Amino acid sequence: MEFFNWVESEHGFKHTTETYNHMVDILCKFFEFDLARQLLDERPERDHATFRIMFKRYASAHLVHEAIDCYNKLGEFNLNDETSFVNLVDALCEYKRVIEAKELCLGKD
Repeated sequence: MEFFNWVESEHGFKHTTETYNHMVDILCKFFEFDLARQLLDERPERDHATFRIMFKRYASAHLVHEAIDCYNKLGEFNLNDETSFVNLVDALCEYKRVIEAKELCLGKD
């Protein structure tokens, strides 16, 4: 994070949604989910791809409830829509959380 912030403040580099998405992905790969959430809360640059990254990283870390909580908070960013729901279900299925994805779609039995 230090380099990410340093390059912006010291050299006038303007981060884009893509650079933020890469930073979120890197943080989540190293299980720094709190830092990734902090970055999302502080910066306006986020889109469906940003949260798809979060869903995939939570699912890959077997943090299904956290992925669902992340989806539930997307209303704060005006991104709680069908695209985000499909991204969540896809991420869960990709990381072999098919039962949880089914329950999300059809409800618990």
